[in-house]
Amino acid sequence: MPGKVQLLGKLPSEIVGQIPAQAAVIKGAANPDAGRAFLALLLEDQVQDIWENWAFDRAKEPASGSRTSLYFYAGAGLRLPAR
Repeated sequence: MPGKVQLLGKLPSEIVGQIPAQAAVIKGAANPDAGRAFLALLLEDQVQDIWENWAFDRAKEPASGSRTSLYFYAGAGLRLPAR
């Protein structure tokens, strides 16, 4: 977003390591068809090439029937909502 985002600096990869990113259509989403279309877009070669140019790995579609985990990070400020 030119003019709206200012890059202050880059974190060296030896400090931060890999940053995983995941995308999914959430059960009960208001527009699951749009979510599935977005996931399909992320797997297209042109988009994959952009991710690689930004030093990310190419996205991988999970194997059919594979299970995933949901990690919920709750801190002291989230005690009441996390009960």
